Amino acid sequence: MAFLLSGRGFRRHSLNELFQVMVEESRETHEVFATCLSAASDGVVRARGLLAENPRYLAYLDRGLALVDAGDAEFWQFHHATISSVLRVCMRPAATLQLLDRGFQRLMRRDLDLERDGPDRRLSAFERLGGPSSWRPVFRDLLENYPDRGGDPVRGSGRRRLPEDPQELERLHRFEGEVLLPRCHAHVCAVLDSAGLPSVGSRQQSQLATALRSAVADVDQELAEQLVLATGRLSLFEEALELERQQIVLRDRLPVRVVSAEETGRDPSAFWIRDSGRPQHACAIWIDREVARKQFAFPDGVELAELIVALTVRAGSEDTDQFVSLGLLPPGITPQQCQLALHDTPLLGLTTHATLARHGQALAVLQTAEPVLVLMDLPVGRHVGHWIRQGATVRVSAAPIDQTGGRLGVATFAINRRHPFVFFRIGSEASGYVLVDQLRQRHPGSVEDDESVRDASWQAALGFAVDHVLSTWHVLDQRGGS
Repeated sequence: MAFLLSGRGFRRHSLNELFQVMVEESRETHEVFATCLSAASDGVVRARGLLAENPRYLAYLDRGLALVDAGDAEFWQFHHATISSVLRVCMRPAATLQLLDRGFQRLMRRDLDLERDGPDRRLSAFERLGGPSSWRPVFRDLLENYPDRGGDPVRGSGRRRLPEDPQELERLHRFEGEVLLPRCHAHVCAVLDSAGLPSVGSRQQSQLATALRSAVADVDQELAEQLVLATGRLSLFEEALELERQQIVLRDRLPVRVVSAEETGRDPSAFWIRDSGRPQHACAIWIDREVARKQFAFPDGVELAELIVALTVRAGSEDTDQFVSLGLLPPGITPQQCQLALHDTPLLGLTTHATLARHGQALAVLQTAEPVLVLMDLPVGRHVGHWIRQGATVRVSAAPIDQTGGRLGVATFAINRRHPFVFFRIGSEASGYVLVDQLRQRHPGSVEDDESVRDASWQAALGFAVDHVLSTWHVLDQRGGS
């Protein structure tokens, strides 16, 4: 919330400083959580295979799985519950309620007690205090008292197994929501309490959500009305698909070679994309500097404008070092001007949601072309709700991405009938369908199926955008440039 309020102009510098401190103090915990959530939906074995060449994120997965001794995790259902509970409790120090009561008008960096309340330090404390080896009595009690809980009937299952019978599924969800997760949450709280590290209790979720909304409303009523806050606990299956936290690491950041605007203008054909299995085209990107630094590895010392406009292509081959070539374009250039320079080569206009939110200039320029593909790297549900409250109808679709073997899917969001932007989100295939279904249920009458996805030219533009992101991006999430 500090980041959102700062970005909207409220106490811009002090709240941004607060946000940066909190990011640094919770980086490990958030990365472990996001990585383990993806494993919960796709399975541990598959997650290890995907991360085999990414030692940093494989280490996050291993750290998360080690939060309960492997021999004590009778079922993946229990293992997942312990991981989720440890990480959530670490991110919810009891002081959160006092800080919200103080309010965003007065909250300062010095109000934070990082030794006691920093999530990464609390996670290290849980490990140091023997938390991973303390679960056996908890599991023993659950197995003895709830033999008909449902779910995970096979020892060693690496993936959630859900009953097909609706009544059995409901019984499983009740057990998880009313027994398993609260019991695990209370156990983690007890471990941290023993070291003087108090936490928000499992029954205080509604209180915490209400306090957060109230604190935001005190300084920004419009933002408070946009918040979609959970006042209860999700089932483990729903939690595994918790969309705003889902993160997919595609690769280590590719190095960037920056080409001057003058050189780009002399030979734009150097940025034609010819080898993607699609017709020859070019991609022009409008991207916020922080988003670009998050996705790509720029050379040390390179100076970048706050809004980068460039032709971009992945270069190199499988046998050589691959990199992203970024051909800078003049500030303020329009998509139409880019297309004139490219002659008959079709142009893909691509940007991100975080970029549009921070740069009115990009928003104004890109509204003159159609279609512009916008990668959603901010919370989808919150912004779709905001559009609908402004009177919009949102057209949605979801489909698998064939070249990923069904591992990933794309969901699209178009505003009204004549809006030039098509927003798209790439995530696990299952989460795309879940997201679209959730939005239909949450906004009946304002969310409808998008018939335009059957149009060939529309599909081509979306295909170009998905190909480009999957071939060059480092990570897919809804955190903007952070």
